[in-house]
Amino acid sequence: MQSQQPLIGDNLEFLQPYKVDSEVLSLSSDDQVSIQKYFLTFDPWKGISIPNTYNGKAVIDWSGEPLFAELAILRLFQSHGWDGVWVDSYRRKYRVGLPDVVDPISLPNEKQLLVNALKKRTGRSGGCWDVLVWKGDVTLFLELKRQKKDAVQNTQIEWLEASLAHGLKPENFALLEWKLASSKLEFEYPEDRKFFADLLVGGDEARLEREFSNRFDFRHPAIKREEFNKIRKQVLKNLLQKYGKACQLRLHQDCSKVAVWEPDHIIPLSTNELNKKLRHMLRTGTEKVLRQSFGSNHPDNLTLACKRCNAFKKHRLLMLG
Repeated sequence: MQSQQPLIGDNLEFLQPYKVDSEVLSLSSDDQVSIQKYFLTFDPWKGISIPNTYNGKAVIDWSGEPLFAELAILRLFQSHGWDGVWVDSYRRKYRVGLPDVVDPISLPNEKQLLVNALKKRTGRSGGCWDVLVWKGDVTLFLELKRQKKDAVQNTQIEWLEASLAHGLKPENFALLEWKLASSKLEFEYPEDRKFFADLLVGGDEARLEREFSNRFDFRHPAIKREEFNKIRKQVLKNLLQKYGKACQLRLHQDCSKVAVWEPDHIIPLSTNELNKKLRHMLRTGTEKVLRQSFGSNHPDNLTLACKRCNAFKKHRLLMLG
């Protein structure tokens, strides 16, 4: 068997903005394997219906092309020089386009031999991960899971085990969790929508929906903080790679004098600023003015700050360059 080289260098550098904590999968041997994991948000398709949705699969808008999530991920890899296929287990085909729109294809002989060998080891025809991509000597199996809807199945664990026994490494696998972006920003008050439109896009509410929806997440702040704590180290690493040691806030007179760097949510996860400014709420006794949930953990809403500027900004809403 030709050895599959581990993922090194910049093969997956384009995915780093979406990197989250690796997921640990338990094998039947009770061994545990750490698999790299990424989280992506897709825009829903709003155009003409496609001929076959495979019993209601979500349809994604990928640069104006309607696609299933598996094909959207394939397009992402193709745009960075990879070849690959969606492994359509429903019809047992290999695809590079939508069913009943683009004909299925055959795998290159080397990849087909690999898949056949793994099927023989598992003793079943199913279980292959959703997307198979390759670039040079690197082969990667990708498994997609829609947030809060899907989980890794036993057959996929068996495929992973068979692959490791065959000589592949954990680096030859990746999990991609995904969700659809909300089609409309669900602000609690209409004046909040106007405030953010004025702050971010000169009052253009349609543009706010179109270009800035990734920055908002209206779930309970505690949920968002818990999720952020899991990815904080990787986020900081990504921001330092992007900006170097250069504070993007530049708010405090002693900016960067303390060389400690922190991720900052451009739109805070929660703030009571609008309740104070727009609704003129006052604290009652020891109770502070109620906070509202606004900001997301999406890379678009994260920037690099020095410790002093981050502390100075706190939960305020500021226009940043």
